[in-house]
Amino acid sequence: MAKLISKTYGDALFDAVMEQNKVEEVLSDVKELKKVLKNSPDLKDYLNNTSVPEEHKTEAVAELFEGRADDITVGFLMTVIRKGRFGEIDKTLDYFIERVKEYKKIGVAYVTSAVSLNEDEKKQIEQKLLSVTDYSEFEINYTIDPAIIGGLVIRIKDRVFDNSIKNRLDDLSGQLMRIHLS
Repeated sequence: MAKLISKTYGDALFDAVMEQNKVEEVLSDVKELKKVLKNSPDLKDYLNNTSVPEEHKTEAVAELFEGRADDITVGFLMTVIRKGRFGEIDKTLDYFIERVKEYKKIGVAYVTSAVSLNEDEKKQIEQKLLSVTDYSEFEINYTIDPAIIGGLVIRIKDRVFDNSIKNRLDDLSGQLMRIHLS
């Protein structure tokens, strides 16, 4: 249910920004809004509190964001509050950001290596990912996990490319276990 709510509201926001050609402005607002809500848990709790009258919440949003954020962003927040869906705001904003990235052909990859990679290696990985996908740019998140021994594990959305030595050893071990000696 929560995914349906975030998708429905995220799609509505995306459609509105596309219609008015304000992708960059609202994307910037949404990223800033996420920071504000993360750094102001009291504000988030207030806007999500069912005992606070709706008009108080919308007045607070107007006071805080009108003139500082695009009208689409402010209107979106007002709608979410009026519909009682502020509890899903984080997921909705994340979904919207994902939609914008897909629209702009920006891929998000998670790369795990056994050791730290230098800038040349990172550039090679990015170039390879660009050459084998339809994305025009990548946001790559690097992590180090010595347990993979060597090689790389790359995740893009729900696809995982595991070229780690640990994975190869696990495969080899499985093959050896299936050999029957007579």
